Amino acid sequence: MKNIARSRLSIISAGLILAGSATVLLPSANAQAPVPSAGADSKEFDAASGLMDQKKFKEAMVAFEKFLAKYKMLSPRSLDAKFKLAICYIQEGDYDSPVRHLKEIIDNPKIEAPGREVAQLLIAKCVTLKGVKMPSESPAQKDSQNKIFEKAIKDYESFLIAFPKSRDFDNAHFLRATLLLQIGKFDESLAGYQAVENIGPQATPLYWDAVLSGGRALFAKASKLMEMKDGKEAKQDDIKAALKIFEQAQPILVKVFQGSNDVAMSNEATFYAAQMQLTRSQQVSEPDEEKKKQTQQEFLQGAYEAFRAVRSREEVLVAQQKKIDYYKSQIALVPPGINYQSQVGRINNLIDIEEDKLERYKSGQDQYLASKLALARIYLFLKK
Repeated sequence: MKNIARSRLSIISAGLILAGSATVLLPSANAQAPVPSAGADSKEFDAASGLMDQKKFKEAMVAFEKFLAKYKMLSPRSLDAKFKLAICYIQEGDYDSPVRHLKEIIDNPKIEAPGREVAQLLIAKCVTLKGVKMPSESPAQKDSQNKIFEKAIKDYESFLIAFPKSRDFDNAHFLRATLLLQIGKFDESLAGYQAVENIGPQATPLYWDAVLSGGRALFAKASKLMEMKDGKEAKQDDIKAALKIFEQAQPILVKVFQGSNDVAMSNEATFYAAQMQLTRSQQVSEPDEEKKKQTQQEFLQGAYEAFRAVRSREEVLVAQQKKIDYYKSQIALVPPGINYQSQVGRINNLIDIEEDKLERYKSGQDQYLASKLALARIYLFLKK
């Protein structure tokens, strides 16, 4: 139980679509701008971009700084230079400097709305990344990290208010909800995931992530209620409340298992559902001993079947890599045109999400092994 409750940070990065794919989003911010001439500014911009493409971020930063000092915001390439400079800072682990540059874009009335939209979202993501990179082992460190996350949450809220029709509406809601979950604001987090779910499975690729995350948020909320406090067992009222929350979460996880058509997500949903059934079997309150034993047996049998259905890590990793490869193949199918960069950016966002999941599945808890250990325990219970 504690293992799951403490792993909430791992889902933050599912939405941190920044360092890798933000650059492909940038051209869409001023897709309507005239094609820049091959003047000195264009050549200097291309030279700086070349350094960035070679991952020479420090050198690129110097080049973009010189470009902006020379041309201010008067060059057709100035806006892109601002964005790319911000990305270079991020790649070097500096999350404060890009915010300063991006705020200059937001505060500039001459910058059109698409440019300000990208800047506002990148500010929120910068602050999020800053929080994710902070140490959080001690209570004081955790408190400092939560304050940064609270700042990021406000930045996402500012984005959603300013750009309610943004194509990144779902992404902003998802990230905001994930941060709310991280700081323990479970109900607000659930509302955020519900906002993404309400968009519908055909309109957002984050639909099933939001459904599963809603189930995990309920699991985390219940787990928190059942934790020991000051060395004492949880109160009976808290345990009863947690069991009711488990009842809410169960059909959500079943929905993911049955409808997501995603091996990794179905596997997670199955694992969480199994853990809930096992926990519920240990908390049956029934004056009739025979009925109590029967109810325990039902929960244990449900947990047993669910744990048996959990797939191996290798199987999940193979399926996840196939999903990533599929998205990569879709980039070649995007037709040229004014929306090309925007569409490619969205696909790259999805690739970043799935690659992050792949790394999490590689380094995180081996749910298959944990399931085998749980099965051994349940077998002993059932034989009693």
